[in-house]
Amino acid sequence: MEKGLITRARKKDNEAIAEIIQLTERKAYFIAYKVVNNEATAKDIVQEAYIQAFQKLDQLSDDSKFESWFNQIVSHKALDYTKSKQGKNKPVEFSSLDDEEDRLEFEANIKNDKASFEPEASVNYKELQEGVQGVLSELPENQRLALMMYYFEDMSVSEIADVYGVSGNTVKGYLAYGRKKIKNIIEAMREKGVSFYGVAPMPFLTWMLHDQMAKTAVSHVSKDIIIKTVGTSAAATTAGAAATKTGVSKSGFAK
Repeated sequence: MEKGLITRARKKDNEAIAEIIQLTERKAYFIAYKVVNNEATAKDIVQEAYIQAFQKLDQLSDDSKFESWFNQIVSHKALDYTKSKQGKNKPVEFSSLDDEEDRLEFEANIKNDKASFEPEASVNYKELQEGVQGVLSELPENQRLALMMYYFEDMSVSEIADVYGVSGNTVKGYLAYGRKKIKNIIEAMREKGVSFYGVAPMPFLTWMLHDQMAKTAVSHVSKDIIIKTVGTSAAATTAGAAATKTGVSKSGFAK
C-alpha cells in the first residue's frame, strides 16, 4: 500500500479512501463470506467495517498494518453476526482430557502448520479441496472463523482471543478441533486410495483459501456510501472557507 495513503484517509481524502477500499476489499469480502456464507450479508459486514475503520483511523498506531487491523474488524463483525442468529453459535467449551491433548498437539505442530504448500502441476487437487471445504462448511461458525483468522489472516492466538473475548486456550481448542477434522478427512481419502501422501493438512488449507480468494468474484461495496458516511475532504474545505468568511479561523479562534 502506498506510503501516506492512510494519512490522506485520516484527512478524509476521497481518492485515498477509494484506493484503500480497492486494495483491500477482496480479502475482506472473502473472509466475511466464508463465515456467513451469504453474499449480501458479507457485503454489508464489509461496508460497515470500512465505515468503522475510517471513522476510527486515529486508533491505528502503525499505518503499515492497516489491512490486518481492518480484517480484524471484519472478523469481529462476522462473529457478531453469527452470535445474533438465535443462539446458533454458542461457544464450545474444550475441557475434556482429549481436548487438552489436542491443544498440546496443536502447540507442538505450530511450526509445521505454518510451512508453505507448493502444489504440483501434475496433481489435480480438486477432490481434496472439496473434502477440506466440506469440513469447513460443517464446522460451527466460531471454529471456522478461528481457522480463517489463524491460517489465512495470519493472526496470532492472542489476537484471535481478543476478537472473541475468550482465553488463548479456548482459541487453541477451536483450532485444534478444526485441525483434527481436516487432518481426518485427508487421512480418510488416503485410505480410499487417493494419493495425497505429500500433503500436510494445514499448509494445504492455507494454500486452498488463498487460491479460492484469488478466484472469488467480489460483491463490491459502495464507495460513495462509505465516503459520504465518514465525511469528505471537500466538505471540510467548504466548512473552512465558510468559517473564514465569518471571521473565524479553522482552529476556532476569532481573527
